[in-house]
Amino acid sequence: MPSPHLARWFRVYAKILLWIVLASVVPPALLLTLSYYQTLRQAEADLNDAVTQGVRRVDSLLKTADLTLTNLAADIQHLEQLNDEKALRLVQRVAYKEPRFREVGIIDAQGSLVLTSLGIVEPPISFAPETRADLDRKVLQIVGPVSTRVMQERSIVLVLPTEGQGEVNILVDPIILTAYWGQVDQLDLGQDGFLAYVNTRDGQVLAGDGIIPPKVDFQSQHPPPGYLHVQKASYTGDVVVVGQVSKGWALRNWRGSLWIGAPLTGLGSALMMLACLPLIYSSRTLKHEIENALKWGEFQIHYQPILDIQTGYCVGAEALIRWCHPQEGLLLPSTFIGIAEATGLINAMSTWVCQQVMQDQALLEAQYPDVYISINISPVQLNSGDIEEVILTLMTRPQSYPGRIVVEVTEAALVEDTKTNALSAIARLHSLGIAIALDDFGTGYSNLGYLHKFHLDYLKIDRIFVTAIKQSSRISAVVDAVIDLGRNLGVELIAEGVETQEQLQFLKRRGVRYAQGYLLAHPMPIKAFQIFLAQNRQAPFALKT
Repeated sequence: MPSPHLARWFRVYAKILLWIVLASVVPPALLLTLSYYQTLRQAEADLNDAVTQGVRRVDSLLKTADLTLTNLAADIQHLEQLNDEKALRLVQRVAYKEPRFREVGIIDAQGSLVLTSLGIVEPPISFAPETRADLDRKVLQIVGPVSTRVMQERSIVLVLPTEGQGEVNILVDPIILTAYWGQVDQLDLGQDGFLAYVNTRDGQVLAGDGIIPPKVDFQSQHPPPGYLHVQKASYTGDVVVVGQVSKGWALRNWRGSLWIGAPLTGLGSALMMLACLPLIYSSRTLKHEIENALKWGEFQIHYQPILDIQTGYCVGAEALIRWCHPQEGLLLPSTFIGIAEATGLINAMSTWVCQQVMQDQALLEAQYPDVYISINISPVQLNSGDIEEVILTLMTRPQSYPGRIVVEVTEAALVEDTKTNALSAIARLHSLGIAIALDDFGTGYSNLGYLHKFHLDYLKIDRIFVTAIKQSSRISAVVDAVIDLGRNLGVELIAEGVETQEQLQFLKRRGVRYAQGYLLAHPMPIKAFQIFLAQNRQAPFALKT
C-alpha cells in the first residue's frame, strides 16, 4: 500500500499532473486522430465520387440503349426480311446516331446473326449461347464482355429479346465506361485498389480500372478489413459499380505529413500548458472547490433531532450542512464555513441550505406538522445585511404552521452588531412567524444588556457547559445561572451536546425541557430522519429516573 505521505502528495498534485498530461497528450492525439480520419474520409469521398460518376455513366448508357433497342425492335417487326438493304439502313442509322455504340446487330429466331451495322452477314453466323440473353425476359439484358466473329475485340453486349424470339443487340466498347476514371487527378487506387462494373446476373466484371481480383464481392454488407469500399447499383440493378482501395495506401501522404505536424503539436502542447497554469492554481484553492461543490451538488443536509426530555418525543431538528468531498470524504462545517464567510460564498451556501430545508420540510409536513427545523445563519450575513436571499427563500414556507422554522443566530452576531442590521433582520424574520434561537449562549460575553433588544424564543446552552456538568462545580453553577436567566427572560432552553445520562438527568431536574446530542441521536440524512420520527412516535426516548 502507498504511504500516507505519498497518498497526500498525490491528492494535492493529482490535478496538476492531470493537466500536464492532458496538455502534453491531447493536442498531438487530437491532431493525429483528426488528420487520420480526415485523410480516410477524403480518400473515401474521392472513391465515392468515382463510383457515383461510374453509376451515372452506366445509367446513361443503359437508358439510351434500352430506348434505342425498343424502337429498333418495333421497327423491324414491319420488315419482310431481316437481312436486306432496308434493314441495313435501319441499323446503320442507329449506329451512326450514337457514337457510344460500336455495332448494332439483329439475330433471327433461329439464333443466327443475320445483320450488323457493318453489313449483311452471308452466310448467317450462329450466335454462341453465352452471348445470348434470356428470351423469356423481354427487358434489356447485359452479356459479356465477349468477342464475336464479326467484332473481334471484346465488347459489352446489350441485348433486347424481340417478340419473334429473336434479338436486337448493341455492342459497346468497355473503355466508354472507364475512360472518365483516367482523367481524375486525385484518384489514385494504389497497388491493390480497383474500380469495376459488375454484372449482378453472373458476377462477371464488365469493365474496370486498377488491379481487379478474379472475384469481386458485391453482395457482402461489410467492407473487407483494412480497405475502403464503396459500391452503388445502376437504376435497373443489373450493374453494380464497386470501388475499393486499401487504407494503407490512402494514408501514405498522412504519414509523411506527421513530420510537419509533430513540431506544431509540440508548440500547441506548450501553449496549452501555459494557458492551464492559472486554472491549475485556482483549482487548488478551497474557494474554487466550494464553488464546484455548490455547482455539482456535493453538499448535503443532516438533521440532528431535538427531543423534549420531559416526554421523550422529538419536537424538531437542527439542519447541519455536510460536504461529501470526493477525495476527503464527509467534511464538517468547521472545515469550510470560515472560507465561505471570508470569500462571500456563505450567501449562496445559506440560500442553498434554506431551499433544501424547505424541500425536506415539505416531506415531513403531512405526517409531522408539529416538528420544526432550525437553520443556522452566519454572523457575517446577519451583521452585513446580506440575508435578503435567505428571507425570500423562507417566505415560501407553508404559512399554516407558525414556528415550524427556527433561525439560529450566534451570540457573537448580536453583540458585534453596531449598525442594527441584526436587529432589523430578526424583526423581519419574526414578522414571518419564524422563531429565533440564540446559539452558543454564555461563551464569553459578560455584558447581557443586548438581550432586551432582541425578541428571542430559545436560548441554546453551549455544549462546553453541558460537557462540564458534574465535572466542575463552577461550571455547574454557570449552567444554573443560564437556566435561571432563561426562565426569567421567558424563553425556552435547549441544551446542546448531551452525551451522558448524568448530563440528561441534571438538565431534567433543573427544568430544561429540550436537548440534543449523541446520547439522544446523531445527525442523519432526511430519509433516516423520517424513519427516526416514525420510530420515535411509536416508542419515545426512554428517560431514566
